[in-house]
Amino acid sequence: MDRAQLSHRWLVLAAAIAVVGALGVALARSGAVLLHQCVSGEGLVGTLGVRLALLHADSACPTGTLALGVDGRQVAGIVVIVALPVLLAHVGALALGLGALGRLGALARRVAGVLRWVPIADPEPL
Repeated sequence: MDRAQLSHRWLVLAAAIAVVGALGVALARSGAVLLHQCVSGEGLVGTLGVRLALLHADSACPTGTLALGVDGRQVAGIVVIVALPVLLAHVGALALGLGALGRLGALARRVAGVLRWVPIADPEPL
């Protein structure tokens, strides 16, 4: 791999990081990823939140919602503890998939190269 290809890859990586960062900032400004004081307490997420002492009933929250635990930092910390391994597993799976795809592409190129040297017989006229 020469220097130009290497710098091109770094440029593409830097652009991808910039796009993801801009998307994260846009989501944070719109409030899509912000923690709110009262959240829905229904389903499995609500049950797990109560069991992990992240959610509790509060008179300030409307019916059917639960308040976040004592400290928002505690909730954010547990979310990171739970979400980070899942994120790393997905990144690992993506890397394995891309590696397998690269190997399959190389195998396909080798097979195509071998098949170019196989003589093809002309069909006999009927």
